[in-house]
Amino acid sequence: MAPSSTGDVLCDPLRQKFVDILNSNGIWDEVDNVVMTEPPELKGEHMATATVYLRYEFKDKEVKDKNLFVKKFTSNPAHTAFVKKGRIMEKEMSFFTEFLPKAREFCGKYAGCEKLLDLFPKCWYADEEMVVLENLVLDDTFIMLDKEVKQDLFTAKLVLGNLAKFHAATYAFIEEECGGSEKFAELYECQCFEAFMQENDPMMEPMFDNGATTCINLLKGHPVEGDAEAVETLTSYMGKSYPLVTSIVKLNHSEKLLVLNHGDFHNNNMLFKKDAETGRVNDHVFVDLQITRLGSPNLDIGYYMYTSVQPKIRRAHFMELLRHYYDTFETTVGMFGGKKCPISYEDFVADYRIKSQMGFFTTLSFIAAMGALKDIDMETMSEDPVDMMEIFNTAIRNWIANNPEKAAAIAEEVVAVVKEHGQVSGPI
Repeated sequence: MAPSSTGDVLCDPLRQKFVDILNSNGIWDEVDNVVMTEPPELKGEHMATATVYLRYEFKDKEVKDKNLFVKKFTSNPAHTAFVKKGRIMEKEMSFFTEFLPKAREFCGKYAGCEKLLDLFPKCWYADEEMVVLENLVLDDTFIMLDKEVKQDLFTAKLVLGNLAKFHAATYAFIEEECGGSEKFAELYECQCFEAFMQENDPMMEPMFDNGATTCINLLKGHPVEGDAEAVETLTSYMGKSYPLVTSIVKLNHSEKLLVLNHGDFHNNNMLFKKDAETGRVNDHVFVDLQITRLGSPNLDIGYYMYTSVQPKIRRAHFMELLRHYYDTFETTVGMFGGKKCPISYEDFVADYRIKSQMGFFTTLSFIAAMGALKDIDMETMSEDPVDMMEIFNTAIRNWIANNPEKAAAIAEEVVAVVKEHGQVSGPI
């Protein structure tokens, strides 16, 4: 039977697997077709796994189609081997099936905390090969914001407030339910496993120097005020940034404030709903829990601030945003039996100046690459790591050449963000 709309109609045994998933979640209506579609709007948006929409069409046409969102490995053996090494599907599976249920049960013991962790889509199924989530985009009008536009002050405060609530709940869970970070790391080892930022990683380490090199070449091809100083600074980062980042993210149980980090907390990994009349964001959820880590909350905050907040907003409202996060965190932690934040606001800001460097150097690696990602097909990527990196670099060079106006704007931002980093964190 032909599908009623675009997509591939699945056949057994894969079809039966998805029918079983539907049944296990209490839906027993007889299924006509199971249709899998690769949404073009998600091409280049997710680097680690392939993302597809799944639609159930029922025999009874009066029953509304059911949409789900599936994350699976690509068919590229080399790429799959790389992401499996990072245990990313295993991490997301364990987040939804092990950590989150226990953490929600813990929150339910405290008045006002029962819904603190309602910040994630419902997980319908998860194993080490595939994660199936409710499709909030098709079923509940959530959207992904344009990563090139980034977030305004109102949205940034909403996001940081929700992040503070998530972090606060995990901090209370770690301290009270687990008896501290060392026991948590033992019980939830997969959540704490460092997926990518490991010392001497042959795939990740070159990306940081390549990012700096791309920015240098961009400045040389699109001269802007302050470019010479920026090139000098970027050159000084060569060979230093990745070791610094790995040392920053390395788990240190002696730190006073440790939380479960989202790990990849940026624009592409959150969904929003907007008010139909005002157009203002009024709801927000987190997605893509594949790179979780135990560490300072400033690892998430710095990564988010550099990658997802409008630069002019971040620079003008830097302290206001940090204060908003801290106050929300402190208030939320207090809801767990009067628990106190273990560090002062001043110490929190000092910690940000160190930990946020992870976000800064990651941004340098991707600042000129985001527009090129849609031109890279993970399914056909070379199996040779050197060739894979060259494919990335070629796509970036081509995008810069084909988008001179955008490239010139990025060059100005490179200068500005390098200067900003010097003011916030100082020389490395």
